[in-house]
Amino acid sequence: MKQSTLELKRNRRKVVAGQTGRDYFDFIVDGKSLIEILEPSDLIGCLGWGCPEIEKHTIAQLLAKELPEPESGRVPIYICPECGDLGCGAVTARICEESESYIWSDFAFENNYEGTVELYSEIGPFAFDKAAYSKVLKKRETEIVA
Repeated sequence: MKQSTLELKRNRRKVVAGQTGRDYFDFIVDGKSLIEILEPSDLIGCLGWGCPEIEKHTIAQLLAKELPEPESGRVPIYICPECGDLGCGAVTARICEESESYIWSDFAFENNYEGTVELYSEIGPFAFDKAAYSKVLKKRETEIVA
């Protein structure tokens, strides 16, 4: 499988009247914004805007060190920009740690009351070099102010 690159890039939610503006980190895969590829409704990246404890937990899930919360076994990567609750819906991906890679696959839109609502079968899988991927997420983890 071809190796992909992962970067985190600051982004700002495009808002309309009554919505909360949010700065967050977008996932850039092979130089392209993953949110733009997925084209979900109004969602933002799971990093860069929540409380430090939740963000550290999210990073642990992205590193496959903690179990994902949805029963599907997928990790939320784009979430509700108002509250971050899975009940509002999220884009999720299965994240597997292998000997030399992290693999993102089985992208879906899901929530915690209907389960998987829509599969993104045309997206991924993406294989990231383990060392480079870990470096990106660990760098973000050190930036989190407790």
